Amino acid sequence: MLIKLRDNHEQHLKFFGGQPVEVLENFCQLTNKHLEKGTAAKAYTNAGSKLGVSPETVKNALEALIYLMVETSRYQVSEEELNVTLLALGFSEEHRQILFQHLQSNSVSKHDLRPLKLRTPHYVNLQWRLEALIMSRTQFQAAGECQVVIRLQLSSGSVCMSVSPDVLLHITETLESALAEANSRNSKKALRMAPLN
Repeated sequence: MLIKLRDNHEQHLKFFGGQPVEVLENFCQLTNKHLEKGTAAKAYTNAGSKLGVSPETVKNALEALIYLMVETSRYQVSEEELNVTLLALGFSEEHRQILFQHLQSNSVSKHDLRPLKLRTPHYVNLQWRLEALIMSRTQFQAAGECQVVIRLQLSSGSVCMSVSPDVLLHITETLESALAEANSRNSKKALRMAPLN
């Protein structure tokens, strides 16, 4: 399986093709530190001044390398498949060997970056009914507040609840807000990193 890279990641990874092998080795070590503790802006500035590039270039190259590591680990890409991707990016034979050795020996990429298997209940069906007190000749008091009875059927079972229209309106607004958030760029990125199965 070939690794799908975004255009910006491809551009940032091409940075390594024009650098000595030692630079790639140093960046591979930086990926471990970055994943464990994060990276301070000062580190980008120091690395950028040593390489004669901007701190932004260093940051983008490091993030693209981490993305490549994550995708390689996630899909358990073989050496041949990785070679095809790296050849297209202009990596030399030495660069490809160093990167593949790092990916094989790196416990972070092999274990901690596995796809997350989130086992959450999934929606199956929804049934509801409106219950209200109806006045009769024998009852002269005002009708009580109506209630909405909901039966939510999930893959793990069903849940029954009785709510007032005000509470139901609040639930609806909260769900609409959650759906809008799920369509945001950050949420899509998180879902790509941790697919729901």
